[in-house]
Order: sequence, then structure tokens, then C-alpha cells
Amino acid sequence: MTDNTVLMWEVRAEPEYFDALVDWAVEVSASGAEIFRSGGGEPRVVIIQPGGAALPEPPAAYVARPPHAWHFTRVNAAEVDEGRQRST
Repeated sequence: MTDNTVLMWEVRAEPEYFDALVDWAVEVSASGAEIFRSGGGEPRVVIIQPGGAALPEPPAAYVARPPHAWHFTRVNAAEVDEGRQRST
């Protein structure tokens, strides 16, 4: 993956392991990753990882369902605006 690529990773935690899953996410994420936890309802953890590197599988007891992961490419607003101006 390139530096413009990020991995967006999301998983629903087993409620009793929510804090443990957050701790695990902090340990396995790359430097510069952003880690989010839900504030209510279903306990979820989201990681935005720069560079797009894959994450290991979390401990099975921590998760209510397998994680979902997507790769995204960062959009530079200036380049988008420039492309629109050229096409008109």
C-alpha cells in the first residue's frame, strides 16, 4: 500500500471485553493510527491506520463478530478542484 492509503478497520466487541479490545487495538496499531471507541449502544472499535497495513486478528473472545476492513485512498481537495477546472 502507498502512503496515500489508509486502512479503516471496524469491529463490534463483546461487552465484557470492550476495554480489553481497545487496549489490544492500541498495542497492534501502527504509529500515527487513530483509534475510536463507541460511546454507547453496541460497543465498537474503529481504527484508521495510515499506510494501509493489515491488522492481526483480534482475540476471538473479544469480538462479537469478525472485523470488517476497507482500504481508502486519501483525496487531496486541491487536486480535485484542479481536475474539475481542467474538465470544464
